[in-house]
Amino acid sequence: MNKFKKILLTTVFAVTALSVTSLAACDNDKDSKKFALSFETNGAASIAQETKEEGSTYTLPTPSRDGYEFEGWYTDPSFSGSPVTEITVSADVKFYAKWVKLLILTLYANGGTVNTTTLTVKEGASIYDAVKNIVPEKAGLTFGAWFIGDNEVTSSTLMTADTTLTARYKVAYTVEIYVQKADKSGYELEETKSGSGYVGSAYSASVTKEGYEEVANPDAKIEGNLSENASENVFRHYFDRLSINLTFKVSYPDGTTSDDFVLSDVAAGTE
Repeated sequence: MNKFKKILLTTVFAVTALSVTSLAACDNDKDSKKFALSFETNGAASIAQETKEEGSTYTLPTPSRDGYEFEGWYTDPSFSGSPVTEITVSADVKFYAKWVKLLILTLYANGGTVNTTTLTVKEGASIYDAVKNIVPEKAGLTFGAWFIGDNEVTSSTLMTADTTLTARYKVAYTVEIYVQKADKSGYELEETKSGSGYVGSAYSASVTKEGYEEVANPDAKIEGNLSENASENVFRHYFDRLSINLTFKVSYPDGTTSDDFVLSDVAAGTE
């Protein structure tokens, strides 16, 4: 009989302890809150909703999307504020993925050489910033700039679609200025100037010389398009001396002056 009572009491105590433990566990489950974390991937593969306990730390996943670069998760669908990478869970939250399209920039060296021919550039980014340190080379020429068609790439040129840039080069040219000799027996080279311009562009220098007038001459070359061969870019201007009249008047110590003394048809530049 005593043995039976002992077994009964042991059983009662065990059941009571189990009940207390179960109640405590139920109370703990009741106190632990959980929140839903959902994701709007905006064109990427969907991401399943996560359920996390309040106070826990959660690191957001990094999605991928062909042809785009991920720019972060935002809690606002208009992407205001700063991107979120990690949170401490305290409420239901929906995250929105922000993307930027990636476009292809093709570089055509136009007969020269360049260390890269294609770049991936974000939509809306500056094309100038993407290529400002890329300098193609071509023998005998100096790189001028990158162009889209006839338009030079500047700091305000933005990437809006897949685009091809063409390198344009500058070439040297020489300007020779010939003046009429004092005795008007012919011409002599007085001055040589140099410059540069884009290959294929028109030479249009405006050359003037005081006391002279530019004249036609069989050897003159005052216009033309710049060739890749700098030796072909030699332009020659010819000038005749203008004839002028020199008038002299002598002033005497007594304050009187002489009649005018005139030298007519004096060639400019002569002594």
